[in-house]
Amino acid sequence: LEIEREVEDSDGKRTVRRKVRYNGKDWNEMTPEERKEAKKRIKESRLSLAETGELRKKMKKLRRELGEDGEMHREIELVIADAHAAGATAHAHAPRVVEECRDESSYVKTQEDADGKVTMYVCEANAEKLALGALRTARSAIVTERNLTDQQRAEALRSIDEEIASLKD
Repeated sequence: LEIEREVEDSDGKRTVRRKVRYNGKDWNEMTPEERKEAKKRIKESRLSLAETGELRKKMKKLRRELGEDGEMHREIELVIADAHAAGATAHAHAPRVVEECRDESSYVKTQEDADGKVTMYVCEANAEKLALGALRTARSAIVTERNLTDQQRAEALRSIDEEIASLKD
């Protein structure tokens, strides 16, 4: 027997939805006999919990722990405060990244100011030049590679030529 309960408050109205599964079937899939048995099990569970007061005790404990002065509430607030502090520290130490070319060859250039703050300048055009050069070098190596069949060579060169063309666009 599985029971899921959803409580929704909207526009001042409280809506309670229950989803009951018994022997792997949803309520609307059950036969009348199975529904009767499920109702019986639900009633037995309620009586059992009511007799021992177990549910009431657990709910009271949860309300204490989750309440504004509760232990869990305090722990959650501490974790949130730690996360904010860690985020602020990371932000303070993280380098500033600027997309700007500082010279003709470097694709990343770093600069530290007097306060120790690092700025990274990223040059996409130079990075593309580097990639283009690497592809051309690979292409030349494939042209002269003796251990490739003509078909393998043609396929590799076609793939590299496509990448070179996409970088030139």
